[in-house]
Amino acid sequence: MSVMAICTPERPVVDANQLPPLPYHLVDMQQKLQPDARGKRTTSYFTSYGCPYRSLYLLLERRGVFGPRWYALTPERVVEDLERLVQQWGANHLVIDDANFFVSRKRVRRMCELIIERGLEGKITWDATGTANVVAKFDDELLTLLRRGGCSAIFIGAESGSQELIDVFKKPITGEHVVQSADKLGRHGIVPYIGFVVGTPGEPADALARERIAPGGAVPPAALDARASDRGGTPPRRGERPGMIRGSASGGHLAGGCTPRR
Repeated sequence: MSVMAICTPERPVVDANQLPPLPYHLVDMQQKLQPDARGKRTTSYFTSYGCPYRSLYLLLERRGVFGPRWYALTPERVVEDLERLVQQWGANHLVIDDANFFVSRKRVRRMCELIIERGLEGKITWDATGTANVVAKFDDELLTLLRRGGCSAIFIGAESGSQELIDVFKKPITGEHVVQSADKLGRHGIVPYIGFVVGTPGEPADALARERIAPGGAVPPAALDARASDRGGTPPRRGERPGMIRGSASGGHLAGGCTPRR
């Protein structure tokens, strides 16, 4: 049997706002929305695609699919979809899988306002992704609005405790951005999920054990543990990897891999 590859010409990216609502009725939504480990009826959702930034993570997506542009649903369209998911299917949590949800803070702000205005506050929560240098600039007003609008967690890619390795990824962030972001989110009841990359090409074999992110930059673990103890924290527990930031959504401050004492 012969196999023939058919290549179609490039086509412009379609504005998702012009597409009809997703046909959720074509799948078994009751099966898909079985409670997760937290008891939440969760589904994934995209509010945008593409990314205008130059991170190596998004290089293929930027050049191979969407180009160097970001395409987003309007806040009105997003909240209309949320209403359908809540009212028709009983969803109460979304994992927003955008490459970078917070490209436009104006859009996110309006989305949260609409969630509150349409009576969805307390009926739906969501997680999203953000970059540390952006989240670190959020003020108390925006963070309070995010929390009221249902934001329960934000995933932030710290990538490494070494600025040299962070620069390899071409991300405009520092360890200080990560700590500031985690601290602000924790104080507003939003869980910071912090991700690290292990095995970066050129990474020293002992990099993971040698450095952790902390205020002021990457420091040796012993020095960080001492600093955390001075601030009322405790070192990482057995089984936790150096470099982990363990967040507190009840107002605790964060210091590298340390947890505030109660």
